Amino acid sequence: MSEHGPKIEYERTDADLKSVTKVGVGIFLLATVVSLALWPIMNGMADRQAKDDAAPPPIAFDPARQAPEPRLQGEPYGDWLSLKTRQEALLASYGWVDESGGVARIPIDRAMKIVLERGLPSRTPTQGAAPTPSAPTTPAPPAPPAPGGHP
Repeated sequence: MSEHGPKIEYERTDADLKSVTKVGVGIFLLATVVSLALWPIMNGMADRQAKDDAAPPPIAFDPARQAPEPRLQGEPYGDWLSLKTRQEALLASYGWVDESGGVARIPIDRAMKIVLERGLPSRTPTQGAAPTPSAPTTPAPPAPPAPGGHP
């Protein structure tokens, strides 16, 4: 140790830029050659697979013939999106639920404001509350122990 603290050592030379560049260029050239060599092989395999695949059944091209019920959805996301749009339109509009009974629907935002203004309905204890059976005032005595001393 010196009087200014421990002696700190470090690498005095940097990495050789020429060697690092050569390795990088070599990796790039190797990847390019391998990619170019695999290109015709992959195309040949795709062509062979297309020839070996069976033709689709004729029912797939005949719109008059359909699979029996229940059929799969053709476009599930589109069906869900249209359902969601219809539901949001119902939640945001006025309309009759039962016109003869006088039951209507209002937009949900308006309904929430009305609930905030008026509050939720509540029952008083005397309104329609069923009488509760009275609880015993004294606790029951403990059961005697079972014969043989086991509980």
